[in-house]
Amino acid sequence: MRARDSDELAAKLGRPSASLSAFRGLTPEQVGLLSDAIDEAIAARQRAVEEAFGAALPSFPRRLLLGALRLGAAKSPGTEAS
Repeated sequence: MRARDSDELAAKLGRPSASLSAFRGLTPEQVGLLSDAIDEAIAARQRAVEEAFGAALPSFPRRLLLGALRLGAAKSPGTEAS
């Protein structure tokens, strides 16, 4: 696994690159599959959160709350806006 691949996976997982040392033996194809699986898990979790907010809050307050949460996440140090 190249250093760049390790950095990208670490960023997706919110972990330091060094913590992924067990994955160094993966082929580029395996890294790609792992990255895709992580992306799918992130998307599924995001959908679940949005569905939970939809069930708990009416539309307008939900949009305000989600906007505030996204704005706060974008301003947090150590995170990347996606």
